[in-house]
Amino acid sequence: MITPKFECIQNDEFVIVTIYIPHVKMTEMEYSIDNNSIEDEDYAHTKSLFRFYVKPYFLRLHFAQALQDEGSNDFSKYDPDNEKLIVHLPKKNRGEYFENLNMITWLLGSNRETQGTTSLFNNLTSNNIIAEPTARDEKKAPLIEVVESNNDDENNEMDDEEGGGMYDDSGVSEWEQQLPGDKSASEVMKEELGIAKVYYGFNKQFTDIFTKFSEEYIKEIIDTPYPEVLPQEERRKIREMEEVDAFDPEHYLLDMMNKDRDIKMIFDYKPAWTVNPQPVQWTEKEQKMLSELPKKEYLISNELSVYCGLVDLLCTFAYNYRSFMGENNVESSWTICKMSSQLSWLEELTNLKDTLQIFISRSCCFALYRNFDLALQCIKDVVDLLILGKEYVLRALLEIKDILAHTLDKYLLNKIYVDNYCIWIQGVSNQSLSQLGQAILKVVNEDFLGQRSEFLISNAVSLKKLEDYAQDSLEEVGGNVDDLVMTEQDKERPLAL
Repeated sequence: MITPKFECIQNDEFVIVTIYIPHVKMTEMEYSIDNNSIEDEDYAHTKSLFRFYVKPYFLRLHFAQALQDEGSNDFSKYDPDNEKLIVHLPKKNRGEYFENLNMITWLLGSNRETQGTTSLFNNLTSNNIIAEPTARDEKKAPLIEVVESNNDDENNEMDDEEGGGMYDDSGVSEWEQQLPGDKSASEVMKEELGIAKVYYGFNKQFTDIFTKFSEEYIKEIIDTPYPEVLPQEERRKIREMEEVDAFDPEHYLLDMMNKDRDIKMIFDYKPAWTVNPQPVQWTEKEQKMLSELPKKEYLISNELSVYCGLVDLLCTFAYNYRSFMGENNVESSWTICKMSSQLSWLEELTNLKDTLQIFISRSCCFALYRNFDLALQCIKDVVDLLILGKEYVLRALLEIKDILAHTLDKYLLNKIYVDNYCIWIQGVSNQSLSQLGQAILKVVNEDFLGQRSEFLISNAVSLKKLEDYAQDSLEEVGGNVDDLVMTEQDKERPLAL
């Protein structure tokens, strides 16, 4: 059966469902309101079910608030000109607010409890804001996670590694083969070294994803070597070393000195969500993406880590959006993946301050425009996004998903991270996101702006020494940036504490 495109709005008396169903027989349409299935444990968080059927379409919506029984005050109207059915579903409690009517995947699947508990708020807004997960968090591992796939090809998407056809360059079909029972190099290495399985991705629920890929192919997807072997601590050390090696003081200093000139337009640009924001109306493309997401219920083992991961994705989204002024291009996928420590190094983020510091460092080492203040501005863009609510956040995640889906080799990152965030965010309360935004502002103001002189890029390069050097250099040339020349001796000048 086909899931039709639909929209839900509400007033004090009704939930109004608009269903787009072209080329159907009006006489074959039927719908029902079910308030009895709520006793079934599969619908633990559902107060009412709405079912609609007309060949070849079927729609089932889960509501967390109660509707009146079928036949009470419900009515429908078919609009043949626009090929849509408008159904008015009466609320059991007049004036009650129905949550998540714009969260398509959430409505299609079993309703989940709203995420974002008081304990999370305490972690984000108290002195524990930069705390590592507690022993209790570590022991709170998922028991059973409910998954319902609505895509027959989903399980096969990751099975096809890109190849060059049957024949090699010499026209010979003598490719090296591996029997299904043979172990990959990473599996053999783990056995020899006695290394336990390495988990990564959303809620640390993935492992052995990369075992079937060659080292060369893995490098096309992520930066971390041996992702199935190296533990998180080792990956983090190697990542920081790579960032320090990649840091280009000449590039950074040039962007810093040109902040009020060549890259001023990037600072002055205002993202769309900061200019007269309106209620989100999903495009047809977004509707399709949301309806194709699998239905899942998550048992989150470390809630703070999941929220930190969300911040990481939104920061890299905001940087791409601002630096290219709202226009995605061929560099967008690289930018998003490179700025995100999750998408490039499978980083496990358990600390809000560290999450933001890593983003700032990577933007200073790899970005097109490398500037500490620009990174902070992108973080503030994220705060604005979070305060607007989960619909705006979901739209940002869908944009990341779309960019990666159309980039060779990067689709796998959607499966490991982005798809799960698109599903999970629909069950998160707007209050949770608003308080997360406030917690981010607290870190920015107290730790980054308040202690600016102590900031180290990738825990190695002193921001203060960079800025002092820039100021001294400008004074030597009378403030004219065009007269600046960085000598080889300048490049070797120690910038680390």
